[in-house]
Amino acid sequence: MQLTRLAPLWSLIKRHPYLIAIWALITYVSSAEYFGIAIFEIGIPCLIYACIRCALNWRKFEVRSTYVFLIALILLSSGIAMSIQTHRRNEARAYADHILTKLLEYQRSHGNLPVKLDEIPELASKVKRPHMLFYIKDKDEPHLYYADTFMPFEGWRYDFKEKRWVYVPD
Repeated sequence: MQLTRLAPLWSLIKRHPYLIAIWALITYVSSAEYFGIAIFEIGIPCLIYACIRCALNWRKFEVRSTYVFLIALILLSSGIAMSIQTHRRNEARAYADHILTKLLEYQRSHGNLPVKLDEIPELASKVKRPHMLFYIKDKDEPHLYYADTFMPFEGWRYDFKEKRWVYVPD
């Protein structure tokens, strides 16, 4: 690729560094655990606005190129944030499945589930568990829950009777 083809892109970057800074900040915030929804709340209205402005200024190359650049930034930011959130969601599920496996092994060997996770030597820990994982054994039934890394106040609960994960919305 010739460097002369990158000249228009470089001039856009030089003229609009604030756009890059703003969308880098939005990507950073949206990539944080439990803040993934922010990319939709910010990105979708901005994307609609940029598409409308681009369409309205289609014949004006300078203005149109700015909005095309903004659209590309929004899509890039959304892609990065969603990739990070998907990775975190997969990590949380893998950790919860690991805990569940250890609980079921304990149940097979002892005949019942433990009252606390610390009763299982491999899981005994004094530090806070990642991904807001909680295990509580009531008189009636046990509860294994972990928070969804994308959406605040939502999560997954393991149904020990049905033997499957159930999504628990807010």
